[in-house]
Amino acid sequence: MVAAAVRQLSWFAVRRAFGPGHDGLARSRGRPRFAALGVALPFWLAFGLVLGALGSSGCVAVHAHERGNLAKRAMTGDRDVGESRFAEHERGAREGAEGGTGQPGGGCGCN
Repeated sequence: MVAAAVRQLSWFAVRRAFGPGHDGLARSRGRPRFAALGVALPFWLAFGLVLGALGSSGCVAVHAHERGNLAKRAMTGDRDVGESRFAEHERGAREGAEGGTGQPGGGCGCN
């Protein structure tokens, strides 16, 4: 009877110290501390490894000779100075709008 009371008292002390669901014997039985997690730990570990592998595969620098069609000048998003100046002049002449380049807008575009 006394042994059962001591066991019950120690169970309450373990529950108060470690929270509900902890038996307090995981370390004494030789199991690691995360054994209470059960199946969740291997799942999250595998999930993290897969996510890290997928994330690291996108960090590759592609050289110009490996790009194929994307390496062509026509496929670049930025224009050189002459092309952008001509496009602004053309837009100002066609629409009669000022593009903020300092040229007079409107008219036939012949000036």
